Amino acid sequence: MVIKGSELPQATAALAFSELEDVLVVVDHRGIDVEEGLWMRAVHLLLVWDVDEAIALQETSGITKVMATDQPVELLLW
Repeated sequence: MVIKGSELPQATAALAFSELEDVLVVVDHRGIDVEEGLWMRAVHLLLVWDVDEAIALQETSGITKVMATDQPVELLLW
């Protein structure tokens, strides 16, 4: 499931379901400030613009992979 950072407030139910059903979640947070929260528990790949932000979030968020990139999200899915 791919979610844009701006859609996170409306995605609470989908994130809870994804955690229960082992659905991989990507959040494209490029262009929007990242506010840490419980939503991070369900995320496997987080995309941001800034390399320093990616490194900091990788160390503190518990997200499997945090990347700073400008590539289309479709090219990054594994």
